[in-house]
Amino acid sequence: MKRVIVASRYSDSADKNLKWLGMYGEALGKVAKARSDEEWRDALSGLGLWTNHVKSKHDAVKGLIDNIEFMASEYLAEANSASMLPVVEDDVTSYLKQLGYPMTTTAPSDGHEVAYLILPSAECDIDDLRRVASAIAKNFNVKPDTGAIGGSWTSYEFDIHGVKFRVELDRDGALVLQF
Repeated sequence: MKRVIVASRYSDSADKNLKWLGMYGEALGKVAKARSDEEWRDALSGLGLWTNHVKSKHDAVKGLIDNIEFMASEYLAEANSASMLPVVEDDVTSYLKQLGYPMTTTAPSDGHEVAYLILPSAECDIDDLRRVASAIAKNFNVKPDTGAIGGSWTSYEFDIHGVKFRVELDRDGALVLQF
């Protein structure tokens, strides 16, 4: 029996950040215990090019702490987004269904995990894109990445609780919602 692991781009990124966080923490412990320059330099091996510029044990500790702080922040943000993805997806799709859009699932484009067909190409035009984007902006009190509805001809990206999603006209001219 095959085991299927379902992950999102947020949980994958959170896992990667957690791995780096552990590596930096382990290196910090080794640097703290180091008695010679060779020992603290060995502790930094494999942690990226930034370590080539470290000249002292003090700089090594400062660099590791800065990286730990950054990775911890990134990990917490990505983990929060991963937990919010199903909630935001359900809220947005339910809202659009209430507005009368049929919302059927479709194949997502690269970089997206799930996509919904809002309107097929035969039934939609650029004004539908603006109407849907405007409705999402007003209902969820968010602005698209362009800042204003009408500034884009093909898509609007939104961010709700760290979850980024896009309302766009695909290559065929259909109106699609992608998470």
